[in-house]
This record gives sequence, structure tokens and C-alpha cells, in this order.
Amino acid sequence: MSTLALIQQEIADRINADERITRMGARAFAFDAADIWAEEQKWLAAADGMVEISVLTSAGRYLGDAALEGGARGIRMEVQVSMVCIENPALRQGAHGPDAVLCSALDVAEALALKFNDDKIRFKRFTQDADPKSGTISVTAEYSTTTVLDPIDGQ
Repeated sequence: MSTLALIQQEIADRINADERITRMGARAFAFDAADIWAEEQKWLAAADGMVEISVLTSAGRYLGDAALEGGARGIRMEVQVSMVCIENPALRQGAHGPDAVLCSALDVAEALALKFNDDKIRFKRFTQDADPKSGTISVTAEYSTTTVLDPIDGQ
């Protein structure tokens, strides 16, 4: 991985490829993607699922320089990754039919904690919040990982 945006996209892709999580009615979006708002809105409007996951690289800490191939220098970092699971309980309660899965943001965040707690990425904590204005509930699962940021385009 060479950029924080690539970390976000790789994690979102891993989530979206996981049948268990998609069966829960969840879909992940890389927060740095240029079209995140449009894609999330299309997905929610189509009622394809009930829990949206925004993957953010919320903070980073410098761990030192890293030597790269060709004599280039990179930056070794500890990166905080947040997976923000957002549900609209009114939409979730409206789901019906034989294939309806009524999973909450908390259910999805728990599944993510189990999926991503390994040698590469470590689960740290949950936080839960509600926004009365939008009628949504969010659960953020926070993780820590390390990476080396490569110079972009020879910079």
C-alpha cells in the first residue's frame, strides 16, 4: 500500500467481498473516494442494504523513515483506521420479505471487529452515537495498523 486512500479502498473492497457482511445488508465505501456521497446515496435510495460503512484513515503517527527500492525514502506510520457503520432504524424496520436481514450498525461493527483483528490490523475500540436530526445511529469500530507511505509520482 502506498497511500492512505489505497488503504481505505483495500479495506472497503475486503468488506464488500465478505458474503457474511453483505448478507447483513452492509456495504463499505472508501471515505476518500471522489464519489463517496453520490455512491452512498444511490445505494441507500435503491434500498440495497441497511448499514453503510465509511472507511476512514482517521489519524496517523510517524514511526520513522523507511528505505525503499531505488534509494527512495518513505514514511513508516501507525495508522488509525475507523469503520463507521451507519444505520437508519426507520429504513431497517421497513425491511421485510423472506430475505430481509435486520442487522443493526452494532451487529455489523461486531462482525468487522472479528474480521479485521489479525496480525496486520488490530481492533482497538467501539464508539456509538445517534443523530436525532437525521434519525441515524452510528457505531465506529477503530483499528490500528502500520504501513509505509511511498513517494507519489516520484515526489
